[in-house]
This record gives sequence, C-alpha cells and structure tokens, in this order.
Amino acid sequence: MHRFMELQKDAPVLTPDILILSVGTEIRLGSSLEVDKVWAQELDDGWDRDIIVQEALKMPDLRFQEEPDQGSHKVSFKVDRSKGEEMQNILSMRLLNRGLKVRVVYSSGVDLDVLPYKAGKGQALSYLVAKLNENGMIHKNVLVCGDSGNDIDLFTVKGVHGVIVSNAQEELVKWHWLNNSNGNILRASQRCAAAIVEALHHFNFGPHVHQTEKICEKPLHNSDYSSHLGAVHREVVGLNMFMVKWLLGEVPNSESSFSRLSCVLNDNMKVILPEGIELTAEEFICKIRREYGSLQESGLYIWVDKVTAKQLAEGLYLVTWQPWERLSGMPKKGYYASAILKSKVEAPNGMEWLHYHKTLRELMDIQSLQ
Repeated sequence: MHRFMELQKDAPVLTPDILILSVGTEIRLGSSLEVDKVWAQELDDGWDRDIIVQEALKMPDLRFQEEPDQGSHKVSFKVDRSKGEEMQNILSMRLLNRGLKVRVVYSSGVDLDVLPYKAGKGQALSYLVAKLNENGMIHKNVLVCGDSGNDIDLFTVKGVHGVIVSNAQEELVKWHWLNNSNGNILRASQRCAAAIVEALHHFNFGPHVHQTEKICEKPLHNSDYSSHLGAVHREVVGLNMFMVKWLLGEVPNSESSFSRLSCVLNDNMKVILPEGIELTAEEFICKIRREYGSLQESGLYIWVDKVTAKQLAEGLYLVTWQPWERLSGMPKKGYYASAILKSKVEAPNGMEWLHYHKTLRELMDIQSLQ
C-alpha cells in the first residue's frame, strides 16, 4: 500500500475500485481502500511470520528487503541471481520442515517472496472474481498483465486474457513458451503500458479511443436510476475534459465548440471558485470564454478522481469528486469539488449543472489539522 500511495503522490494515478497488492497478499476495496478482512483471514491458515524470519536469519545469502516491501502476509528478500533458485528450494524445504504451509516465489532474478500457500496474484484475482459473481456481477473481458515470475499465477486464472510485455523477465517468457496452449495470452511487441494498449486492440476489448472521450459522446435518454448515475459520472469527466482542451486551445474557438459548456449550465447556476469568488452562469461563461488558449504553453494536465453520485430527488443528483491538475515542471495541485446536476434530455450526457463548488485541497487539509 505504501508503494501505491507514493506513486499516487507523484503521478496522475486514479484511485481504483479494487487494489491487489504485495504479490496478492493484500486486497483493498472501495474509494477508501479498506482492507478486505475476509481475504486476510484466509491467508492466516498455515502462516507464521516469526518462524519464517527465524529461518531466514540462518541463511546469509538472503537479504531482507526494505520495510515498505514487507507485509503481514509477505516476507521478501533479495538474492544473488546465481543463487536464486537454490535459495528458493532450500528455504521452501526448511519452512516445510517447520510445519508451515507457504509458497516461495522467485522473480526478476533477484526477488524472493514468502507468501501464505493460499496467496498470490492469481489466487487473489480468483477470489475477487468469485466474490463479484456472488454479487451478480459476472466478470467478462478480464485482462491480466505481467512482466516477471510473480505474475505467472495471473495467467492461470480460468477465463482471463493476458498480455506479457516485450520487456518481461526471462522466467515469465520461459513459462509462456512452455504453457501458452490456449492462445489467450499475447506476447506483446510493445513495452510497459504500451503493451496493455496493444492487448486491448488485439482482444478487441473496447473502442480504440480513450474511454472517457467515447462515453461522453453518448446522450442518455432513459429513466433507469443506475444509468442516470453513470450519466452524472460521464458529465463530470466530460466537462473537465472540455475545460482543459479549451484552456490549451486544443478545440476550435467557435460557438459550436463552446456550446459544450454553455448548453449544460442552467441559467440560475451558481459557481464558487477556489478563490472564494461566486459567479453566475453568465459570468462564468464569460470568464472561460476569455481564457481560451491561455495555458497553451503550460503543459497543463487535469484528471478527476473518486467521483461519487447520489440521487437527491427525481432527476436531481449530488456529485462529489477530487480534481487534480499539474503544470509542466510544477507539483500537482488537488481540490475538492461538488455539484448539483439535474436531468436535461437535450444535454450531451442528459444532465445540466445547477451548482458547482471547488475548494483547494491543501487549504482544507490544513484547516482539518487545526
């Protein structure tokens, strides 16, 4: 979890609905990323961390990894590449003789992880798939991605498709050569994240454009509650995308382009900016119109996270989210935002804005500590 939080501080990483961490020994759920306690209890069977540490201390060729890479159900070491498989076999036998049921996973040529026998990335994924199925959310189009030996379990989960990046470690490439009999695993020609995009195309998992751009083109014309909540989400993402493109001058400075904003703002709308300034819809529209292309050379990047929506009344919705922005060479800046949206059939996503309030995140965090 520590590694994910460090990454999220520095990069535009959205908060996922589910996180599988620490080689499948930890599962986090929801926007608050609470620990899945049922999974944690499953891993207690046959596990004793103290015994593992005791045995490891007897083996000088094992070097404990840093604290952030350790876990309550994971003990991790660094080993010399020439001794990796030997240390894996010796430690496995010693722990078996101590009565433990564990898995010792060797990956990347230098990493050795001791996990509960029920743990692993594939086992955690199988657990989550079963959990989703029990709640009526049948999984489909599951894509797993990997680059090292501790990802092998992912590719063995029934019904999934997989992609192995072109820069994968030798142990994963070798496993793929010996085991890819069903054709559901792609050995990508691209590296890293580009390989995932390649796999989405290869398996035809969705449109070949950014998903948020695609869904924002689709109007909503039905009264289904869950669909309306989806429309609220799409409208928040869609309007934020338009705003950044407008400020960067990436859309034409024309009435037809600007209508994306003006057609979704109710005439009686109130806008409260982070500076504490309150604007009417007309004043806000005039302000944004004047700012066309004003950040063209800034390298502005905007993303939205943790979008949640709640129905207040028929056709009326409260939505909250966390906007983030970054200018080239500058640290990212966070905000809290809330809005009230109302159904409007002729609007791009079937929604119009009645109220919008944006507050600088750092200011609120400071106040909460006082």
